[in-house]
Amino acid sequence: MDVNWRLFMAGASLFLGVGVNGYLLSMEDISGVEEGSKQLIRAEDPLRISYVKAERENNMKTFGLDDAKAKAAAKKVQDLEDQNGERLAVLLREAGDPNQLADALCGETQDVRPRYGALRYIINEEKGRRQVVNLRRVSGIEAQEWYLLSPVGEVYRDAELLDDRQPDATVMAIASILLNKESELLDHNAPWGRGITGQWSWDKVKKENAGVEERVIEYLATMHLLIELAQAEGGLCDG
Repeated sequence: MDVNWRLFMAGASLFLGVGVNGYLLSMEDISGVEEGSKQLIRAEDPLRISYVKAERENNMKTFGLDDAKAKAAAKKVQDLEDQNGERLAVLLREAGDPNQLADALCGETQDVRPRYGALRYIINEEKGRRQVVNLRRVSGIEAQEWYLLSPVGEVYRDAELLDDRQPDATVMAIASILLNKESELLDHNAPWGRGITGQWSWDKVKKENAGVEERVIEYLATMHLLIELAQAEGGLCDG
């Protein structure tokens, strides 16, 4: 009887041990998944952009503009090319630091993608307002000081490389930078929030910041033309 009781207790202990260990292992797996979901899961840019004339409108849609705005942005690229294309090509050839400019525009590194690298050269800041440089007035393509203080790389990684990347991530990220509101996006504050209650909303960004869509389109158009010229045959990135 005593032997049977000891066998019973040993079996019960083994059963409980297996059960507890199984529970703990399941909790560990769940914890790992939850923690992993908050991490960057992409090592490379999720967008595959070809900066050529034929892809202008499609690229604008890929950046997050709706059909009508993408068409308008593509037209703006053409207008800029007609007005400033030749001059911009000359400015690229005469850039003071071609290696640094190439790092920004040529797309040879995953750390700086061209659509963000161009910010350093075609957005200036005056009295806290960031806007596209006047291509008719600039005497050269020069790096702007504000860029060194802005967490552009962090904004790119947070908006574009997370597993829950939104289709309009590029326009939202660019808007936050142009508005000097990078911290709002990085802190996931509405309307740059994340998750179920995060309230990520391009419509709300536009509503709360009058004129921001036009500023974003102006940047995207100028950026696209600049990179087209840089990546064209015989351009800055060729060889």
